[in-house]
Amino acid sequence: MPKSVQGDICPRCSEELAYQQVKEYIRTHDATEMEVAQKFQLPLAQVRHWVQEGFLEYRTNEPGKQDEF
Repeated sequence: MPKSVQGDICPRCSEELAYQQVKEYIRTHDATEMEVAQKFQLPLAQVRHWVQEGFLEYRTNEPGKQDEF
């Protein structure tokens, strides 16, 4: 690994690990994008990117409530 990388895992592997953890979490928890970003200490933009690219999907929710994963 390049010396510029901090820690034991490369940035791409770190992102993949975070994605897998988020995906598993939202299978068992009702959560908003913001809640997921805060729980996993991720930029909200990253979570939204995964949604926009189709890697994560929203569940249909009751009218008047905020959409959840």
